[in-house]
Amino acid sequence: MSCIKHIAICITIMATCNMYTSWTQTLVSIATTHETYIWHIVDHAIQKEQASPHAYCFYHGMSQYTFTAILANTYLDHLIHGTPLTDDFYKLRHDADLYSHNEAIHTYIQNNIHDLHEPYKSHLLSVNLSFPGNVHNSTENTMHFFKHNHNTACSDHLFSYIAKQYARSHEEQETITQALHNFYANIRSATGGVVLQIIIPKHLAQTCMYISTGCGVPHDQARKNPTYSIDVLEAYQNDQAQLEKLLKQEDATFHACGLQARLRLDTSLFSEPGKIQIYAYHTLGNDVCTQLYNKLQDIIMKQ
Repeated sequence: MSCIKHIAICITIMATCNMYTSWTQTLVSIATTHETYIWHIVDHAIQKEQASPHAYCFYHGMSQYTFTAILANTYLDHLIHGTPLTDDFYKLRHDADLYSHNEAIHTYIQNNIHDLHEPYKSHLLSVNLSFPGNVHNSTENTMHFFKHNHNTACSDHLFSYIAKQYARSHEEQETITQALHNFYANIRSATGGVVLQIIIPKHLAQTCMYISTGCGVPHDQARKNPTYSIDVLEAYQNDQAQLEKLLKQEDATFHACGLQARLRLDTSLFSEPGKIQIYAYHTLGNDVCTQLYNKLQDIIMKQ
């Protein structure tokens, strides 16, 4: 998707929802608070979209605290289990968190899904389809989470939980946990949170994604029509008139600005790099992340 086309989609969505003023205010607020870094995110993310014409892109905002746990999960999975470490993938969940069933996505979304409760809370990820997605709703907006270094439903014991999944002794668990707390204490002065850009090839998206409302509840049309979610993504990128038609089938009052989706992290796509791409945008600096890797490596090598 070209930069101009991406902006045109954003403008069309905002026009549909009368969101020109609020989105402009959001951008100005973020740019003022974080200087020009928001534009750095937008520029790099759109470049990635341009390089991925045969894929769909999704966005998720989170806090530095949660990202620290994701870094630890990714690094420890590499150090303990040998999972390849790349610059375009993060392991977002530990295997122990993942849903044990293996239904096809259309069967899966027939369930009574609510992603604030288990078993769905651990393996569903809330995502927007573009930067201005859900700009009117702070609890669903990617850039709001980045601006405020925040995300919903996050455990205060996440570091100790991650450490427990990989540690080979109680002493090692405590050492890893303390290392994560120390790392987090050192980065808290950094500006903003973290934005994940998740790029999934079109032929794989239908295996792990569905269009939803808040709390991960699938659109009724997604439950009725196996191709609905992909149809919405295609229309979102290429045909605003068709998008409006599809959404009116769901709800005559529903607008594109409220579109969101859920990704099932329990599929093999999210287990190791190679099939999808996950990029993280933040102000921490790669050298800081490398420091965490080196610290964890030192701990693991001592065993």
